[in-house]
Amino acid sequence: MGEFSNAKNPKLTITSGPSGPECEVQHNSPAIVFSAGGYTGNVFHDFNDGFIPLFITINSIYKNQDVVLVVSKARDWWLNRYKNLLHVFSSHPIVTLDNDTSNHCFPSATLGLMSYGFMALMPNSSQTLLHFRGLLDKAFGHHGQYSIFNPPPKSDSPPRLVFMSRSKGIGREILNQDEAVKVAKEIGFDVILFKPTGKISLQQAYGLINSSHAMVGMHGAALTHSLFLRPGSAFMQVMPLGIDWVGKMCFGEPYSTLNIRLRWKRVAWWRSTTRMIW
Repeated sequence: MGEFSNAKNPKLTITSGPSGPECEVQHNSPAIVFSAGGYTGNVFHDFNDGFIPLFITINSIYKNQDVVLVVSKARDWWLNRYKNLLHVFSSHPIVTLDNDTSNHCFPSATLGLMSYGFMALMPNSSQTLLHFRGLLDKAFGHHGQYSIFNPPPKSDSPPRLVFMSRSKGIGREILNQDEAVKVAKEIGFDVILFKPTGKISLQQAYGLINSSHAMVGMHGAALTHSLFLRPGSAFMQVMPLGIDWVGKMCFGEPYSTLNIRLRWKRVAWWRSTTRMIW
């Protein structure tokens, strides 16, 4: 028997053997218990701290088995935003600990998720980020992904470039964004400015980025959407002063298995407004 709790997560009691409380809900599949709290709401942490570790845990312990997801702090907006991805991980209804007080019985259970670093899978494993991307395609592809916001590209259309735009005033902005977009268009790209918000579904975002040939953006959580780029695409990350190592660790080295052409553009110190602060 074991218990764990903290100030933000409900108390959970795990028992094993015939002496436990009477089962109110009997499951035939094993359970994976984890929390969707913490940094949830930031797309980088949603994937880095949540879905990639969940992918690792399932493929390490329950490969080729169906599991039941038992989730703490599974807020309605989180369940709704990621419902298609969650259904790919498990065909069973999600057990939400904050709303369900029944005694559930499972043949086995794993508490917590396995993680090996930023956007990283298990070392020396046959599973790579490319396999994880395949999971994303099952979840977000083929769900009416084209819309007025994201029309399907024509066969004779120029290559599409997604330019990730950051809101003004939050820092790490590309101040000459208009000029950069103009140059990209002159080169021959069909440029689409993309600013991720909660109003844009992941299906729409996936449809746009998966149908594009390249992505450019300033380092930040929104670049997690680069996981939606299809193999063979190009991805340029613009890195401001002093964060080369962070940029490479989050969106550089782990991406080597995605078959994406990676480029890093370091902002020279004399071009950065940060030097005025220093």
